[in-house]
Amino acid sequence: DLPMDIVRPGIAVYGVIPDDLPVAPDRAWAASALRPAMRLVARPIRVLDVPEGTAVSYGGRWVAERPSRIATIPVGYGDGYARTTGPGAEVLVRGRRMPIVGTIAMDAFMVDVTDLPGVGEGDEVVLLGSQGDERIEAAELAARRGTISWEVLSTMARRLPRVHLDGEPVGVRSLAARWGR
Repeated sequence: DLPMDIVRPGIAVYGVIPDDLPVAPDRAWAASALRPAMRLVARPIRVLDVPEGTAVSYGGRWVAERPSRIATIPVGYGDGYARTTGPGAEVLVRGRRMPIVGTIAMDAFMVDVTDLPGVGEGDEVVLLGSQGDERIEAAELAARRGTISWEVLSTMARRLPRVHLDGEPVGVRSLAARWGR
């Protein structure tokens, strides 16, 4: 029961509470019922072993301090995954946090998967959302980028395919195709 006729849901549509919003104790039940409505996932397009001393990505800002295994993820700032996200940011692979290395480019970025043997092109990489017991939330990405969660969620580019779920996929929308029930 809310004492009003109209509600502006804003970021709650995404299942997220605005950053640093104080929640009144009598409304905590509503806040705790929200569930994130968006995940951003990809699969590596290449996984490459590189020797110690190899510079990775544009500008060579990250250099392998040991023999390393680097996965290239086909998402970049052209998709709304901001350059300011990494390095130092992480993604989830097999439920574990793995570090982004190098510079985020327009169409791709790199992840050091050295400490997770056997990672290949078929592995799901979670940029936003949960995998196993781990979660990367919009607020975490926003803090890393020096912005707010709403910007993280609303700037995902149109070229990223959207898969709509109702327990199972019910529709896909992309620049190339559109289908659904």
